[in-house]
Amino acid sequence: GYAFFYLLTHTPEIVITHFTAVEPHVTAAIREGKEAPEFYQALQCYFLGRGLYGQAYRWSMEAIKYHQKNDADDHERLAYLHKLAGERAHLAVMAGDALEHLQKARALLQDQPNSKLMAQVMVLLAALQREMRQLDEAETSSQIALNLCREYFAADSLEVAEAKLTQVAARHAHLQQPDASPSRLELEGLEVLVQEVVHTRERYCPDNGGSQAEAINLLAKIYELMGQPDEALPLYRRAVVLTKGPHPDAAIARNNLAKALEKHVSVQGNTERIEQLYCQAIDIFDKAEILSYKGWCQHNLGLFYAAQGRIEDGIALVDTGCTLLQQEAHPLAVLCKEHLTALHQAYKDNNVS
Repeated sequence: GYAFFYLLTHTPEIVITHFTAVEPHVTAAIREGKEAPEFYQALQCYFLGRGLYGQAYRWSMEAIKYHQKNDADDHERLAYLHKLAGERAHLAVMAGDALEHLQKARALLQDQPNSKLMAQVMVLLAALQREMRQLDEAETSSQIALNLCREYFAADSLEVAEAKLTQVAARHAHLQQPDASPSRLELEGLEVLVQEVVHTRERYCPDNGGSQAEAINLLAKIYELMGQPDEALPLYRRAVVLTKGPHPDAAIARNNLAKALEKHVSVQGNTERIEQLYCQAIDIFDKAEILSYKGWCQHNLGLFYAAQGRIEDGIALVDTGCTLLQQEAHPLAVLCKEHLTALHQAYKDNNVS
């Protein structure tokens, strides 16, 4: 029994998708009172591999409860479990829950702030702050995270690569603001950092398409900021090839490729492809129960319809997307609402004329 669960908890997440019989057997054992930390870890890995982040988060909460009941004095272990729960909640786009867990992990580690675990917590916190549009805080946290990772991990490690990617993502988000004016030199520096991450992930995670696609997508976005769409588009296509199956990674890659195709000069010949990519992303996010991202993709597809002259279809879809984003209290709800108002005004102006 434990050999099987060891295999589950020490196997890359991409492989866990093959263990389709895991969930019913482990949950049955837990119901019968045969609890063990490995059970909760196995279930988290199982659901992560399937892209069901919300369910992985629920089992991370059960792992915390188990620990508090059986080994409450081990604060470092509890901090680690809160860090995992924060990661799962962040993946499920449950920002409030993620922030609560990461803050608890950070508080538990306050007596030993300069540690490997604290470094990993800060990487996650920076990514979450960027997601919540707290961009100044995200840049500060990402620099702290990178400094800690460089101190406690090898220079070419995945941990340092993750910290670099988080820092670049935070800076990229800042540079996308209307008042930003990035220099060519800064963008080239970000390009170099992401290239390093791409090479590191290709070396350590050759079979993890989602891990590689995340870095490749960010590199493509850097090229777009540099005004090089012809270099960005092949990278977006590559990310789609790397991410297969009904997994959120695949949805993100498809949404990004659709958006890139919209901006490309050959958009007229890609209309059906763009619509197909957005619809695939919407369907995947729906099945993964990530409703805020589903709403954002609906918003993107609605704007595309409006640009193609289908303004009523566009308004209906953007309105649906705004509703989901508001229900999930996602920061992008504000921008979605602004776009919806603009579409309504455009529709009114067209009818008047």
